[in-house]
Amino acid sequence: MPESEIFCIRGAYSTNFKSLKLGIDLFENEEIHFSKWDNILKVFSETRPKIVITHEAPHICRDIFYNINRYSLTSHMLQEFLETHRPDLWIFGHHHKSIDRTIPGYRTRFICLKEFETFKI
Repeated sequence: MPESEIFCIRGAYSTNFKSLKLGIDLFENEEIHFSKWDNILKVFSETRPKIVITHEAPHICRDIFYNINRYSLTSHMLQEFLETHRPDLWIFGHHHKSIDRTIPGYRTRFICLKEFETFKI
C-alpha cells in the first residue's frame, strides 16, 4: 500500500500445529512460500514504508521480547526486511502479549497486540 505508506505481510509458523485442526484454526500455507519472499522484499525495499503490519515479528523481536531463539522462515525473512529498511512503526501479533518497545540500535517502535487488542494509527 505505497500510497498510504503501510506495508502488510501475512503468515506465521504455528509451533502448536499438532493440536490444531486443518481448516478451523490451522490453514494451508500459513507461512508464505520461500519462492515468493524475494519479490516481496524487492517491493518493500522500493517502497520503504513508514508502517509495517505483520502477523509474525522479526526474529530479533521474538528473541528479545519472548525469549524465542529458534528461527521460522517468516521470522527470518522479516528480520531481513528489518535489516533492509527500518520503518518508524512495526505492528505485529501472533504472540498474544502486549509489547510497545524499541530495541537499542533499531529506531523502529515495535508493538505487539494481544488477542482482540487494537491500535489506532
